[in-house]
Amino acid sequence: MRLLKQFRSACRLAGSYIKISFAAELEYKASFLVWLIANPLQFFAGFLTLNVLITSFGGLGGWNAGEIAFFYGLGGLSHGLGVILFSHTWSIGYQVTEGKFDTLLLRPHDVFFQFCFSDFNLVGVTDLIPAIPVFCYGCAAVGFRWSPASVAALVFVILCVTLLRGGIFTLIGSIGFFAYRTQLIVLWLIISDKGIHYPLSIYPHAVQFLLTVVLPIGFLSFYPSSLFLGKELPLQLPGGVLLWLAGLALIFALLGYALFRAGLRHYDSAGS
Repeated sequence: MRLLKQFRSACRLAGSYIKISFAAELEYKASFLVWLIANPLQFFAGFLTLNVLITSFGGLGGWNAGEIAFFYGLGGLSHGLGVILFSHTWSIGYQVTEGKFDTLLLRPHDVFFQFCFSDFNLVGVTDLIPAIPVFCYGCAAVGFRWSPASVAALVFVILCVTLLRGGIFTLIGSIGFFAYRTQLIVLWLIISDKGIHYPLSIYPHAVQFLLTVVLPIGFLSFYPSSLFLGKELPLQLPGGVLLWLAGLALIFALLGYALFRAGLRHYDSAGS
């Protein structure tokens, strides 16, 4: 009963944080309108560029136009959710130097919980807007069969990929507790994230291994899409894609959380 009350209290608190974040984002309507237009245009421009490449060369790494749409849309869905929930981890270095964590430490709630929900990024919604129709188009193009099992697998994949993305963001962002100036690391992270827009099969084997085992951004879209579409995998994964995806999501989430907690212990406040 006590755990249930704590869970309800946490949900109410998270809901309050989200409402405040929405209100703050919409306070600058012109800025949000620019994002609302620019982000979908950027997404569609990337998608159209891929289609030009496919039309010119008859495919991309063994993927046709419909498969690329499925792949691109699925990656966009998890990207939008990841930006909504975790993009604020990119600014940990800035928040450390500005003493932003002082306020969180004074409140009677878990710091990580506050950090995750107190800066709900509405801009991430503008990433979801173009991803949904592209993914639906891809599903129609490849003849994706909608069934209770396939929908459950799709929801599971999106949740795991979002958690994996959040773990990677938190792990790399938490370096800001120690390095303070992490702009170049964050820039590298953003550039690496763009790598999911292309099938892993176009890269050399060494890069495929790197993006599968070391920094597993191949699981952000390529491997799940390959599973749904029945594509041959460039690397054999013992236990299957879903097991690897769930395991990597859990591992990186725990690693990100552990480094965040270690960073908090290292945090000296801006006035120290």
